[in-house]
Amino acid sequence: MFLLHRLHNKISTFSLVFMAVVGSSYAVGESAIPFLDASLSEQPGNLVELQDAPSSSQQIVLSTPKRISNRLVIKKQEKIEAPRQSALYQFSDTNELELFTESLQSRLELNGSLSYACASRACGASNDWANKVWGVPSLSGRDSNQAYFAGFIDKTSANTGQSGWLSVYSVLNGRRKALAYVSFVPSAMRRSPAFSSLVFALESKFTQGIQALADELNRDDAKQLYVLAYYEDASQAKSLTEAKAHESQLLAWLEGQGEIPKEKVTVIKLGSLGHRPAVISGPAWFEAFLR
Repeated sequence: MFLLHRLHNKISTFSLVFMAVVGSSYAVGESAIPFLDASLSEQPGNLVELQDAPSSSQQIVLSTPKRISNRLVIKKQEKIEAPRQSALYQFSDTNELELFTESLQSRLELNGSLSYACASRACGASNDWANKVWGVPSLSGRDSNQAYFAGFIDKTSANTGQSGWLSVYSVLNGRRKALAYVSFVPSAMRRSPAFSSLVFALESKFTQGIQALADELNRDDAKQLYVLAYYEDASQAKSLTEAKAHESQLLAWLEGQGEIPKEKVTVIKLGSLGHRPAVISGPAWFEAFLR
């Protein structure tokens, strides 16, 4: 409550700047994004732009985007055929920005569930978020000056018109502007995130997880199974050699466990560039996901 009271006092002093977007039919205060209407405060921040995206395959990012072999990979995400509404806000400084985003996250957790959050370099490259995820170049800044969270809002507890996914990306961009990009995609129900990864070792018995990946591959011929191969050793050169040595054994194991043909598998050898999960006892382990 103290946080929300501080936020109300701060935001009530802001001057509202609105730039109409072609195709948008919303007036100030009529945003369809939960928690951004007049119930937050009389003036919900420095609104720079309000955008509507028509019904299409919308992406809700639920893991840190990473570049692997120069490809942007998002291991966990939700894809929904629905419209999206997004709002870009600019604040006077990072303190105002943090108050705004902390309030939204608190309201999300009270009226739904937080699915993923990251901050600073744990979010990956700000440039990827700006240009590849959101398509808003002005959001690009230093990787250390960013944060992101996403979660599902239940309309019965939030007392909003729709349930759906709320995503909030905040950054101090390259021009030292404190920005927040808020996005909402309505969804009737929360589903299991797509492209969930599976961590395993060859001596383990993860047949159920492998079979689930195999079933998804069979449903969509366009998908490929990517497997990151790790090996824990002080020397990265030795780690890569060991990871490569396990590749043929891995392909045979996948084919035997889930009837996954090797032509549907892409193995990316990362060696020691990872932290061994507590559930893995040996030096070699793998992480599999669909893309």
